[in-house]
Parts: sequence; C-alpha cells; structure tokens
Amino acid sequence: MVRGSYSLDIFEQYRVDVFVDHAWGRDDPSHGLWDPLTGVGVALNLRAPWSTILRVDVGKSVLPSRYDTLGSTTLQILLLKPL
Repeated sequence: MVRGSYSLDIFEQYRVDVFVDHAWGRDDPSHGLWDPLTGVGVALNLRAPWSTILRVDVGKSVLPSRYDTLGSTTLQILLLKPL
C-alpha cells in the first residue's frame, strides 16, 4: 500500500487533510491477478466547545469494474477530548 497526503493548518483553528491511497489485492490469497485499489479522502479538524476537537473524515474508494454493485464510501465523526 502507498499513501500520499497533504495537511493544511488554517489560523491554528482548522486543519484540512487530503489523502490518496493505492494498494493491490486479490480475492484468493494464492491465485488470481492483483487488482489495483485506489482511495481518496478528506478530513477536517476544528475546535469544538468545552476544549474538545471535532474531526470529520470522508473517504471514497475506486474499485475494479467487476465490483460495480459494491459501494465503498466512509464517514467518520470523532469528538476528541485532550487530557
């Protein structure tokens, strides 16, 4: 797997992350061709009330054509409280 990412800090209040992942996989571990799997995503961190940090992360993968019926979009929402 290979990952490329870029992060941008805006006024020490917001952070934006953009990333691209690329991997190779196959259905049967011992047979078959390796299929390319690519994913892209973006994440946003911002300050929230009561000294917390809100992180929202959205990603989408690009699957081979034989998996057209499958979807692979992710959404993750985290509320972080530093110690």
